Amino acid sequence: MRRVSFYRRGLIWYASFFNTATKRYTGARSTGETDKEAAHLQVARWERDGFPDSGGRRRTLSETCDIDTIVQLIRQVPLVTRDAERIVSALKARELIEYAVLRDGPGAEEFIPFLLRFWDYEQSAYVREKLAHRQRIGRGHCYDMTLRVRTHWAAYFKARRLAEIRKANVRDFCIWLDKERNLQSRTINNVLAAGSVPLRWAFENDYVPINPAHGVLKFGGKSQRRGVLTEDEVRRLFSSPWPHKRAYVGNMLSMCTGLRSGEILAIQARDIEEDRLRVRHSWHFKGTSFSLRSIASHCRLLTYSVMGPAIVMKRARPRLLSPFISLLYAFSSS
Repeated sequence: MRRVSFYRRGLIWYASFFNTATKRYTGARSTGETDKEAAHLQVARWERDGFPDSGGRRRTLSETCDIDTIVQLIRQVPLVTRDAERIVSALKARELIEYAVLRDGPGAEEFIPFLLRFWDYEQSAYVREKLAHRQRIGRGHCYDMTLRVRTHWAAYFKARRLAEIRKANVRDFCIWLDKERNLQSRTINNVLAAGSVPLRWAFENDYVPINPAHGVLKFGGKSQRRGVLTEDEVRRLFSSPWPHKRAYVGNMLSMCTGLRSGEILAIQARDIEEDRLRVRHSWHFKGTSFSLRSIASHCRLLTYSVMGPAIVMKRARPRLLSPFISLLYAFSSS
């Protein structure tokens, strides 16, 4: 018979068994008895029949002490990452766990920095892989996805780690986009893609053992059509202070002429004439086409001066290099 230590918590007697391998007592078990002699009888039955197990079987006292020995060794013996991998592998082989996250493994990376690095056109392993297989992926697409990560995913997931993301988290995130951010169905699906594509890639490349975005339903239904600003709304919009002069000038020009953003970005000094604007160029991440034409503007160009080059690529996003020293418009009667 093993050495047994009895003590009482409140009215109930507990028993601990001496483990000869670790030279320590095991964790205390409740006998469920208020009388000490009855507690002794319960311990005798355990030693004879074993302890009841959650799986429906009974575990012998010897097996219980073996498990206690394993736990104590894991706590006390110096271990490295390779040792932890072997322990996890053994538990997986026994189908006792589905996956585990190693502290210095790829899944331990913070989730939002992982997403931002994934959509960084210059650094992304995903982008390099796509291009190496002669598949198309544009800088504009990566830039749009980066904005969605910063605006929505970062606001919701904050400092979570990659391997901590579960399917329930992604589902809750979609509901949050709908209820809290009040986004349209198409926008929600676009935002979801900014995270679901990296999560699928992480799963396929063994960063995480499961893909938490797999099976998450997309939003259906028609998105609300964009409206058209009224004349009063336009006047109030352009009479309000704009923090960026270039944005004001570009939007004013677009409103007056109907030019696309890429055509505005590509305007050169020779394109601006006294009574019209020549559309000879266009610029976009994807090299969008344009139609060669001239536009007689409803806005009178009072003064202008253009510096070049107008556009440069830097960090996968367009930036105007002071293309207009002074570009002033005044409304004239149509």
